[in-house]
Amino acid sequence: MQATNADGTAARRTSWNSGSNDSFFQGGSINAAYQSAHMVGIAQVAAQYQLGAFLLGAGYSNARYTADGASTFTSTERYNTGRVYGFYRVSPALRFGLGYIYTSASGDASAHYNQVSAGAFYNLSKRTDVYLTSAF
Repeated sequence: MQATNADGTAARRTSWNSGSNDSFFQGGSINAAYQSAHMVGIAQVAAQYQLGAFLLGAGYSNARYTADGASTFTSTERYNTGRVYGFYRVSPALRFGLGYIYTSASGDASAHYNQVSAGAFYNLSKRTDVYLTSAF
């Protein structure tokens, strides 16, 4: 996905003023910090594999917030994120899952984020399930 903020008429942009805006920058501190970006690009790839009662998956994504002269930040900000997860199906109705996500930010600001999550999922019917998840 790539979107361009064409409005560079002011000395500095303070918001996303393009027809491609669909509330992308509403909510979330990361997007709010880069709402004056000239261009936003996001690429992602993922795969998963079923092995008996186990479902294993992995993915990678890259997000770029590109600055220009009308942006309130000066360097392109990049977020590289890798994730792995696994589910174990105990029975047709019950499964457990674990996941790990690592994000590295570089460019305008630098940071590293780690997240571990776990969950239990129970199907009450074909269209209804209940779940409990936790993340740190």
